[in-house]
Amino acid sequence: MSYSEMEEKLSSYLGDQYSADDWKDAKTMLFSGEHNVGACLRNLELLRKKYIPRRPRPRKNMYLDIEANEGDSEEEEEEDGDYDTQDQYVYWFIMYYVPHHFLGTATVYIAEHLHSKGFPVTMSLWLLGQLYVVSDSPRTIASSLPASHKFSVKDYYRISDKECVAVERSTIKFPNPLWVRVKSGMYKGVTGYVFDPDQSDLFVDVLVVTREFPYPMLSGCEALLDRSHLLVDNEVTDIIRNGEIIGCSYKGQRYYRGLLLRKFHRYQLEVVACPHADDIRLHLQSGFDTPFIKKSIVAFSKQFLHVGDAVRIITGAVPSEIGTVVSINHGFGGSACIKSTLDGHREELEARLEDVERVFWVRDAVRVVAGSYLGLEGHVIQMDKDLFRLCQGVSMEKVQVSRYYLDHHYQTCTMQSHLPLYQHFEPPPESQSIEIGDYIEVLVGEHMGKQGIVTWSPGPQAIGGTQLWFQDESPQTSTLHYTEYYSGPPSIQIPVAFVQRTRLPQTIKFTKEKGYDLKPGDVVRVARGPEYQTKGIVQSVDFPKARLTLLSESDHSLIDVPIGFVMKILNVSLDSFNNVISQEVFVARTTFKCQDVVTRCITPPPVPLAVPSDSSNSISAAHNPSSSNWTAWNLTQDIDGANLNDPSSGVNLSSLTTNPWTVDAQDIQDGIDARVEQLKDSVSLSFDHAKFYKRFVSSACPDPFCGAALEHYHIPAKDLSPAPPRKRKQ
Repeated sequence: MSYSEMEEKLSSYLGDQYSADDWKDAKTMLFSGEHNVGACLRNLELLRKKYIPRRPRPRKNMYLDIEANEGDSEEEEEEDGDYDTQDQYVYWFIMYYVPHHFLGTATVYIAEHLHSKGFPVTMSLWLLGQLYVVSDSPRTIASSLPASHKFSVKDYYRISDKECVAVERSTIKFPNPLWVRVKSGMYKGVTGYVFDPDQSDLFVDVLVVTREFPYPMLSGCEALLDRSHLLVDNEVTDIIRNGEIIGCSYKGQRYYRGLLLRKFHRYQLEVVACPHADDIRLHLQSGFDTPFIKKSIVAFSKQFLHVGDAVRIITGAVPSEIGTVVSINHGFGGSACIKSTLDGHREELEARLEDVERVFWVRDAVRVVAGSYLGLEGHVIQMDKDLFRLCQGVSMEKVQVSRYYLDHHYQTCTMQSHLPLYQHFEPPPESQSIEIGDYIEVLVGEHMGKQGIVTWSPGPQAIGGTQLWFQDESPQTSTLHYTEYYSGPPSIQIPVAFVQRTRLPQTIKFTKEKGYDLKPGDVVRVARGPEYQTKGIVQSVDFPKARLTLLSESDHSLIDVPIGFVMKILNVSLDSFNNVISQEVFVARTTFKCQDVVTRCITPPPVPLAVPSDSSNSISAAHNPSSSNWTAWNLTQDIDGANLNDPSSGVNLSSLTTNPWTVDAQDIQDGIDARVEQLKDSVSLSFDHAKFYKRFVSSACPDPFCGAALEHYHIPAKDLSPAPPRKRKQ
């Protein structure tokens, strides 16, 4: 309708009562949207509220006129709120009928069309094929539908206020900044940084690590965009903010500090309260919003805070006070009860986790839980602000690691002279029920042949005839992944007896050799069950009951799930230097003042060198190892307890100066000076009176293989050199 046509309609309808000046503002508002119906209606509604007063509040009882009291004001406010709701435009619920194989595409097309006409549109989160549209009447919606789909709409329903609130909550904006995880599409599983302060529609701008580089890269490579690899042409433009170049635009894509800015539908994202440090490693490397990212890494490190750890209060009534954690709650923002000594009195203080920091000391045993040294165990030897220098427990290698990537490594070992009795564990029977997250195939019925992931299931109590819901992942639905209003494959309801499980997930299994290959500190994801897709860090493992407790990274809640329902993502190895363990070695020399080296396996050395028979201090062969792998074997003399100046020590110094097959002090010094030279000769275990120990050590925590024994050999690392390959059956 044009402006002149509207004038004629008003004049014919109102007759003598029509005055152009009285309707001037209304006509202006009605044509203020420039073909945007939604904007016109909103402007007209504001004008109506300005000139039309609110209706008076009716009495609850026409026969009662009780004097006002204190409670009336609250009732008036509640009723005023009800009338405010009535004054606003309401949601009209559209349910339309189309053939099933066109259901998804029709929904998306109609939503996009109405959105282009200016209508606020929300797709249903519960059932595909339903839309929520804000309008003054169904007639307005019907007149705006595309001609090809006008007959697809079956009915219009005006929804209740409660459902209206639920719809509005489903479109609440994400905080900015925020961490989110992509649930579907090419970037499924990727953690991103919300970079969209406006969020004017259902799409959110997220900074992610690109998976499609504009230049050749290895498949599966994760890296920041390197601008130097882009062709120097007019297609590369700078992105400038506050006079600083913070990114570039290339072939329609925008990159900020090497991160790709990509739009994702809000329904494709889930909030991550505290991501794993390795998931945001490249975000930190990019230097984009460094304060926020560092704050997230600090929050990640506090997930490993345990009872008994030392902490320092950094804010509050007693700053810089050091205490011990006596209880901790990781949920609802996180809090801890700290025991401290104030003015000679022991007190317990409540503090938020963000108000405390972990305290490490030199010589603390620690384990690296993130970064390039993931799994390394050692001791703190130097602390420099946030960077700690560690000495690895096996190779004595010294590495530098951020303090936020460390966790205290408490391990109590008990020495035993015999192998403890083997504890036999029988795993519980594998669950045959259909759980949330299982991939199923329909065997009979109208949906026969369809496959998808279960979105709801009654669980272990399921019996024949019980219903479940699954998302159809047929080729027709897969084409909708990149459309504007795609909210996931359609949900289908079907009896449990009609389906069977397929594509079983690679969850943790029990083996006779290793038991459950799982330990505290491992990062796992729930692959099936009510906690499907929950990702977190293992806090404790109950092997007899085959259950574990993990700390969810999304809401910091502790979740108890069966071990068979999870799959391991990151394996926190007890030792990241496994490539040097179990290798055959020669004992080249000893220096007696080195740390112990822990190895899982060592083989007896080859036959020693032939020496003159008249030598009183020859290099004798070691005692032959027993046929039992668990027999302890020791050599006679411990050099640590020997005094070379004491005749009672049993060392004949005079013979050491004349016999070329003996070792004197000068030989030891020469060996120290020539450590860089590789010794090629093998020697026996009794060389230089070195003493070996072999004992059984039962590890109390962690126990990765359900009672497996560890073997400790006390051999200085620099006294070992790789042995050449031995012949078969030698």
